Amino acid sequence: MTVDKYKTDKHSKVINSRTHLVAMLFCHLSKAQSIGEITNGLMSITGNLNHLGILGKTPKKCHYHT
Repeated sequence: MTVDKYKTDKHSKVINSRTHLVAMLFCHLSKAQSIGEITNGLMSITGNLNHLGILGKTPKKCHYHT
């Protein structure tokens, strides 16, 4: 696998390349319009995320305080 070969996940702290790919595929297939829709959609199918190998690693919405 290219990720293993080039060690691209070496310094990732939150989500890895596989989780990012699954989130982007979910975004495309569900025709999500925002990060909120992606986050809520992935959180609603948490039972099935184990089959995708990303259980407990779903992307979260960021809240920035100014």
